[in-house]
Amino acid sequence: IILVACFLVLGLILTPPSQAAKLYGKNVKIGAIYSISGVCAEWGMAAKIGGTIAVEEINAAGGIGGVPIEVTWYDAACKAGPAIPILNKLVSQDKVLVVNGPCQSSICEVIFPKLDRLKLVLVSFCSSKPGLSALSPWGFRNTLTSDKQLDPAVRKWKEKYNIKTAVILYNSEDAVSTVEGKKILPVLFKKYGIKLLKMYTFQTQTLDFSPYMTEIKALNPDGIGIGSCYEQGAKLMIEARRQGIKAMPIGGACNSTPGLIEI
Repeated sequence: IILVACFLVLGLILTPPSQAAKLYGKNVKIGAIYSISGVCAEWGMAAKIGGTIAVEEINAAGGIGGVPIEVTWYDAACKAGPAIPILNKLVSQDKVLVVNGPCQSSICEVIFPKLDRLKLVLVSFCSSKPGLSALSPWGFRNTLTSDKQLDPAVRKWKEKYNIKTAVILYNSEDAVSTVEGKKILPVLFKKYGIKLLKMYTFQTQTLDFSPYMTEIKALNPDGIGIGSCYEQGAKLMIEARRQGIKAMPIGGACNSTPGLIEI
């Protein structure tokens, strides 16, 4: 909640003087893009709840400069396509000063380049794919990039479980999953002396992971690197354990959610 509140205020601090004058009106208009449906709905719901509580607390304390916050939000359904018209609507119709969200790197890499033309501050509450910040000086995020998150994780994973060999599986349809599986994990494996036996790709709608695990079982790796959201990560490991594979998994930011354990 504190993070959400800080970034809502940050966006207003960075608002150009011509727009900052609107803070003396009836309310401070803030936009939000929360994907509460689709493959990443858990992230969107958590952000919406946190954002709502933050706004309630800020308004109860007198708002921003004595002006209450009013939030207009839309559901992008975890897809980049709907996010573009939503962004335009927030600016042209809703007249917001700043936007909170979205979460997904795949959405941010599409809408960040449009922020320069709109002169709109947008603060993503996750989006960990490296390089996104370079797309626009108007785009911000409150998370470390995947390479910085995974480096210490891979080091501890190797030390704790004596990982000498590993395979990688990643979702080729998702932006951050692809960069984690294709670029980040292979580099980190090499850095820490882990032999990469093979790489596999799958898609968001893949349901049957048994063929992958049958082949992986024959390779007998010490570890499995996963580039995916938590739904696929959980299903991968359920199938691995079903086939008696004892290799220890490691995943990126998108697997860091209670939803993985629940599945």
